[in-house]
Amino acid sequence: MSTDAVTGRCNILVVSEYETFDHQVPIDEFVKSLKNGQTPDQVCVLNLGEAFARGEADVLSRAIQDRALDLNRTTATIQFGVDGSIQSVRNGFELLYKGELYRLDSVFGADLEPYQDREDWLTATF
Repeated sequence: MSTDAVTGRCNILVVSEYETFDHQVPIDEFVKSLKNGQTPDQVCVLNLGEAFARGEADVLSRAIQDRALDLNRTTATIQFGVDGSIQSVRNGFELLYKGELYRLDSVFGADLEPYQDREDWLTATF
């Protein structure tokens, strides 16, 4: 495995299949850094499935949307390492986490797309 990410985009990938950045933070810490105007150059954000399960994924979505212009002006490379699997469904993708399905476009928008036709690695704009 090698460190896998597309620069300047959100990378949603299954952690058991790809190498993630050494700098890893939970979602709440990532959201806090975005709200404070700080964007790491390379970071792997963990616990997306847990955020969905707790009903807190919308906080992440708002934080990304609020900083989208700033993020697009950087070369930030952000991985969202997920446990579980990514499911292709009509008009989008879902995260299967602990037996529950969660719409990934509710956080990352409608431009989610498989990276190089892979179903366990998606990319999206900020």
